[in-house]
Amino acid sequence: MAASLPFATSDAGNAAEIISWSGGGIILPCIKDNQNYRRTNILKSAINIHKLMNDHGRMKLLSTSGYTAWKERFTWKNITLQYLNLYAKSDSI
Repeated sequence: MAASLPFATSDAGNAAEIISWSGGGIILPCIKDNQNYRRTNILKSAINIHKLMNDHGRMKLLSTSGYTAWKERFTWKNITLQYLNLYAKSDSI
């Protein structure tokens, strides 16, 4: 996001949450197994990435949204301030 580029990711960890916060990327199609592991479906993912690369309007929207979110919320300076505020709150409890 800091590079003003959209990102494509599997549905692992909190990737969907980061996309909802930033609007800067897409979730690639995954296959969930019986142990709840996710494996990226390579063929469907390649098709989705190809479509995205050819949709210049969507690429620009994801790039701009992701960069704006990074600049406003996800720089190390902002993250550090969030932690400091959290620590300050916990001291007052």
